[in-house]
Amino acid sequence: MSKEETKKEEKLIGTCKFCGQMIALPDPKEWEAEEADEEATIKCQCKEGQRYRSRVFDLKTAKENITVLFAKFPDDVHDILYKAAVAIEDKVIDKASFKLSEEVTATIKLKNSHIAIERKKLEVTEMETE
Repeated sequence: MSKEETKKEEKLIGTCKFCGQMIALPDPKEWEAEEADEEATIKCQCKEGQRYRSRVFDLKTAKENITVLFAKFPDDVHDILYKAAVAIEDKVIDKASFKLSEEVTATIKLKNSHIAIERKKLEVTEMETE
């Protein structure tokens, strides 16, 4: 068997953090054992693994949505909003609202078991007579 064939057959084994199931990971990256276990946990079909996978996906998506919706704000603001999303996902708080400027507010809450991030921009138009 050539070295290339051996490499193709190599698989890294990770262990689910919840049920202990060992899962072969198809892409034998140079991972630390902890990273392999994280990947195995995300791939595991046990109930806790499925919940964990959903949480990881929701938080990743929330972070991406924060970056898109509040692109003009500094990274520190993104970090605060993300920390609020984590607290909401963990059910530490129910809802968080932030006034980011005179015109822009952010609201983060759970909606249908997923993190909803809302950006509102107040637009005022005023006209006067002379």
